[in-house]
Amino acid sequence: MKFSIAIITAAIAALTHAAPAPAPVALPDGFQPITRDEILRRLAEPADSLQKRTVGGIYLCTGENWSGTCGYAVQPVCYSGQCDTASEIAAHCVILTSPWLRNIGSFGPDAGATVFISNNGDCNEAVGSISNPGSADFFDYEGGLGSQITSFLVEAN
Repeated sequence: MKFSIAIITAAIAALTHAAPAPAPVALPDGFQPITRDEILRRLAEPADSLQKRTVGGIYLCTGENWSGTCGYAVQPVCYSGQCDTASEIAAHCVILTSPWLRNIGSFGPDAGATVFISNNGDCNEAVGSISNPGSADFFDYEGGLGSQITSFLVEAN
């Protein structure tokens, strides 16, 4: 009996040490990981709460309902009349990379801005827009922008 327990214990130990941990998903530059619960908490706060708000803050998740790989970052913002030329648009355009390129299930901009969505990778032509509080089902938003988005431009209201 002691021999059987020793073999089972050794087998379990070998299996747990042999299986590598899943590799963390790398977030694009500037994005910080954020949990679903923290996103929901922040989105539920009234706009006049004491919580500091930053124009240009964007929440992104690969899954619907703020699930999957999520991140938050304050993006470059175009203020009134600032993004009138191609070079200014290019300077403020956020180009998505993996894991979010054409794969955003939830998109939530902070209050104070409208985000223009592009599917051509350069922000020169918007195929849609979104404002606070965003969408928990961006795959179904305005004809499925979550599977089309390649870049976006944040413009202050």
